[in-house]
Amino acid sequence: MTERHQLACGLILALSCLTSAVTGAFGEEPSKANGQDNKARPYPAISLELGRELNKDSKAEISLREGIHAMQKRTAGDGAVPRPGWKKDETFEKLAQVITKYPNSESALTAKLLIVCIYSDIDNPRRDMLKAKTILLEIKETFPGKWQSIIAEMMEGSLLCVQKEWKAAMPYMEKSVDKIGSLEKIKNEEYMQFKRVVQEGRDYDPRGDILEALIYIHCMNGDIEKAKVFSERLIKTCPGHPQIAFAKRALKKLEKGISPYNMPSQKTKQQIAEEIREVDEE
Repeated sequence: MTERHQLACGLILALSCLTSAVTGAFGEEPSKANGQDNKARPYPAISLELGRELNKDSKAEISLREGIHAMQKRTAGDGAVPRPGWKKDETFEKLAQVITKYPNSESALTAKLLIVCIYSDIDNPRRDMLKAKTILLEIKETFPGKWQSIIAEMMEGSLLCVQKEWKAAMPYMEKSVDKIGSLEKIKNEEYMQFKRVVQEGRDYDPRGDILEALIYIHCMNGDIEKAKVFSERLIKTCPGHPQIAFAKRALKKLEKGISPYNMPSQKTKQQIAEEIREVDEE
């Protein structure tokens, strides 16, 4: 699972997943692989309770913009550290302030979603998947009609991918492909700000990334036929995607019953080796 997949899942997350890099799904978490201290340091205990009737509030919107600015902030001393603003106390405190000062505002709900991004950021020393899941569940159940709720459900799938819970992640990821279409119609300024933060300033269609992730997930689950369906869908709907060449190679192998990720199948090792050799020679 690449960093691009997390951004897609979380939008996201594209959204989202992920919200934040999911590179750890393929091996060591970046913070550990780079020799960085990943010891958890909890944030200050702050009440993040929201009201049940949310309204627009201009003061809350200004406060949220300050939190978003802190998330995007990068100084000369940050070097190559990924998403440095996400790791600073100032950022968390500014986002929490939106919630504590304006608990009945739409901006407070957006701030809470951004806090999930921080809690699920794989490079963050304060990473807390349990808190992230708890907040996502609250957003989904309490505010089902909001755009934040749509993203919360997508981010749930992203977090399940991080934990390699492939079967549980599948329904979330499959729904995410279609839900991105509804998100594209949203012109809400706070949604656009959220999108810019999680996509780190890049503007792209994450559907191809999610489809690519679904190929991997179905191969992990041993469902070659489903993986083939999503390979075909990626080729047909996202012809400009950077992994289109991979999708075409993957489809050739999948049509022969072989996983492009060399996952176990019902065939013998000798059969798999022979078929891989045939595909590679084409």
